[in-house]
Amino acid sequence: MYLSKGISFVTGSVFLILISRSLGLEVGLWQLLMSYISISMVPRSIINFWTIRYSSRGYYTVNDAIKAMSLAILIGSIFYYFSVFTFTSLFRNLLDIVILGNLFLLMTYLSSMFSVIAFSRAPQVAGFSLTIFELSKMFLLVILYISKSVSILTIMMLLFFSRIVELAFVLVKYKNYIFTGERIDGYLWRKWIAASWVPLLIILPVYLPYTDKLVVSFITNSYEPIAYFSIAFSLAGLVSQTTSVVSVLYPKLLQSGNSNDIIITFKLTFLFSLPIMPLILVGAEQIIQIFGYEFVEASNIARILIFAEVLVLFDNIFNNILLGVEKVDMDINFKFRDIIKSFLFKVPVLNITAITVYVILIGIFLYFFNSSSPVFVAFIWSVIYVIYRLGLVLAKYTLSRDIEIEYSIPWGSILKYVFSAVVSSVVLFFLPKVSGEIRLLSFVELYTPYLLVYLFLYMTISVAIDDEARYLLKRVIETILKNGT
Repeated sequence: MYLSKGISFVTGSVFLILISRSLGLEVGLWQLLMSYISISMVPRSIINFWTIRYSSRGYYTVNDAIKAMSLAILIGSIFYYFSVFTFTSLFRNLLDIVILGNLFLLMTYLSSMFSVIAFSRAPQVAGFSLTIFELSKMFLLVILYISKSVSILTIMMLLFFSRIVELAFVLVKYKNYIFTGERIDGYLWRKWIAASWVPLLIILPVYLPYTDKLVVSFITNSYEPIAYFSIAFSLAGLVSQTTSVVSVLYPKLLQSGNSNDIIITFKLTFLFSLPIMPLILVGAEQIIQIFGYEFVEASNIARILIFAEVLVLFDNIFNNILLGVEKVDMDINFKFRDIIKSFLFKVPVLNITAITVYVILIGIFLYFFNSSSPVFVAFIWSVIYVIYRLGLVLAKYTLSRDIEIEYSIPWGSILKYVFSAVVSSVVLFFLPKVSGEIRLLSFVELYTPYLLVYLFLYMTISVAIDDEARYLLKRVIETILKNGT
C-alpha cells in the first residue's frame, strides 16, 4: 500500500502539472467538471459501504450490488446532468465533454463496485487497481502531451479509457474473489437503499467540500478563480500529504492506544511536513511556475493556504483521536441514543456543520466581490478556507480534551523542526528567478539541486538536534522497506 500511495501521489502531481501547462487557466474548467463528477459519486459510496460490509462477511453480493448500483448510477447521472446545466452556463456549449464526463462517472461506479467486493477478500486489490489506473492515465497523458493534443476533451477520454483498463484488470485478475460467497435469500439491495442514511452521514463530509467550486462558478460565472485557487491549493497541499502517517494512529487507538501513540504521530507528522512551509513561503513565485507562468499570480494564495494545510494536519490527528478512542460500539447491545452521544455521531455532524458554514461564507463574501479580478476572488476564497479550517481544529481540540487518554502536543519537538526548517530555508533565498515561460525539463534541472540541498540540510539539522528525530526517521525507513508492497 505504501508503494501504491506513493505512485498515486507522484502520478497525480505530474498529471496536474502536465494538464495545467497545456490548458492554462482552462484547468479551472476541468477542475469544475471533476467537482460535479465527484459530488455525483455520493450514491456510489452509499452502495459500496454496504457491499463491502456484507462481502467481508463471506456473502455473495454481486447480484444485489449490481441492482443497487444500477439505481445509484441512474440517480448519480440525473444529478450530474441537472447540476452541470443548471448551476452554471460554462458547459452549455460543451456537450461532448459533459457526455464523456458522464461515461467516466459510469465506469467509475462499475469499477469501484467490483473492486470493493474483491477488496473485502483480497485487500491487495486496492493498491493494484489504483496503480493500474494511475499508470494507464499517465501513459496516455504523456502521449497526448508530447503530441500537443491535450484538451479537456482528450483528458476525459483518457480518464474514461483508464477506468476501463482498471475494470478489466479487476474482473480478470480477481474474478474468483468476486463471484463467490454464501447466497442470501431476499432482496438485500432494497435494505441497503432503505438504510442509505447511515453511510450518507459518514460520507457527506468527504463530498461536501467539492461544493465550494460550484458556488464560486455559480456566483462569478467564471472558472478562472477556480484555476488560481486549485493550483495554489495543490502546491500548498504538499504539506498535508504526510497524512498517511496519521492513518496509522486510528487502528492503534482502536486496539488499546495510549498517549505515546498520539505524541509519536504528532512528531512524525510535523517532522516530514514542516520543511514544505518555508519552501512555499519563500519560493512560491518560482515553484508555482512548474504549473505554468500564468499561475505566478497565485503565489500569495499559496502562501495563505499553507497555513490551512498545517491546520489540516492537526484536524486529521484530532479526528483519528476522537474516533479511535470511542468505545460505544464495543457493547453489542448499544442503542441509537448511545451513538448520538458518541464521537461517532458528533465528529461527522461537526464536519458537516463546519463545511456548510464555509460554503455559505463563500457565497456571502463573493456576492459582494464577484466583480473583482479572478485572483482577488481566489484570495478571498483562500482566507475563508483558513478560517473554516481553524474553527474546525479548535472545535475538535476542545472535544479531544474530554477523552480518557491524557496527552499533550509535543511543542518542544515541533519547535525544533521549525528551527531546522527556518535555518535551512536560507538556501531558498538563492532560488533563481525566471521571467516568462520555462520548459518543464529546464525547470526541473534549474531548481532540483537547490531543493535537494535544502531538504538535506533540514534532515541533517533535525537529526542533529533531536534524538527522537533520529529514531523516528530510522523506524519510518524500516517500515517503508518492510511494507513497501
